[in-house]
Amino acid sequence: GKRCVVTGGGGSIGGEICRRLKAYGATAILVIENSELALHTITEDLALEAGDTAVSGRIADVRDRERLTEIVMGFRPDIVFHAAALKHVPYLEQDWSEGVRTNVFGSVHAAEAAIAAGASCMVMISTDKAIQPVSMLGATKRFAEMEALIQKIPGVPAPIKKSLPHSYADSPFVDSIALIARQSQGTAAPA
Repeated sequence: GKRCVVTGGGGSIGGEICRRLKAYGATAILVIENSELALHTITEDLALEAGDTAVSGRIADVRDRERLTEIVMGFRPDIVFHAAALKHVPYLEQDWSEGVRTNVFGSVHAAEAAIAAGASCMVMISTDKAIQPVSMLGATKRFAEMEALIQKIPGVPAPIKKSLPHSYADSPFVDSIALIARQSQGTAAPA
């Protein structure tokens, strides 16, 4: 009986989350997807399944903080499932800055939107590659996990927030993320 948002709900993982939410009796599911085809496919598939769950979809990109927050706040979910991510290692090794924008900043935006909408919790879908990252996929997902822990996300206990390793603060990866952030804001000069 919960209202649920699923970012990246048209992907393989997000789509399966949507199917299970409907099967377990969610009151309403809002699928957020940046691919129109994927959004159409999952919402049509869910419409064919039995159940009383209200299913709706919105085209949006987790990289767009304002739009994501507006959509999530308008829906007022109980739970946000954040599955939107770039996940293919070869592409992320080549175009790693896109992975940072989506996997790191997109996760931060999803967490901020969940908080702003008053969600009781956010479930961030990660990967085993984040445990000891050796690829850009693992590194971006690990960084997103760490950032999610220091956000004021409901359901994350305070002791976890304090136990983050400080070594990331001095890493070149963090410097790269900071540079991308400044470039995105039009200020590429060092901080």
